Amino acid sequence: MNGSIITYLGKSPSKSFKIVATRPKTPKKKLPPPFSIRFTDEERARLNRDAGTLR
Repeated sequence: MNGSIITYLGKSPSKSFKIVATRPKTPKKKLPPPFSIRFTDEERARLNRDAGTLR
């Protein structure tokens, strides 16, 4: 049952339907690669304290 109802009924969609039904492709934004950083327990505690209600 992978096909659509149109395929199930034995009919193929018209060319104009395919044009209208497809969305224009929007370019994906290139995101910078993730990075990690390590903190000591003391550094982490200070960051959390300095952040206050921002976290």
